[in-house]
Amino acid sequence: LYADLDLLKSFAISIDYKRYMTFKDFLIIDDKLFIANRVKGFGIFNIEKSYFNENKNFNAQVKENVVNYIKIKKGEIIRLTRIPNEQKIILTIKNPKGGIRNEIRNIN
Repeated sequence: LYADLDLLKSFAISIDYKRYMTFKDFLIIDDKLFIANRVKGFGIFNIEKSYFNENKNFNAQVKENVVNYIKIKKGEIIRLTRIPNEQKIILTIKNPKGGIRNEIRNIN
């Protein structure tokens, strides 16, 4: 993530890679990052200015354990969608049999 359009200050969230990509989707709204994680569920990460560092060679690293996850029962999130003009997002969840359901979550 970059702090602004000059692309000088940035950070990255470091994750454990286990044969497949664990992040399915993400949204950035104001100072929050919302993550659809295949294994851990719905993640909420508060972006703080202190995470951004200026470094020309690599991004500063933030450990994934600072993300607050909510486990999703009976399925995995495959998409996150922001509802325009509302403080809500839609979680599109696929169950083990391939069925799809949607949950609406407040993001305040």
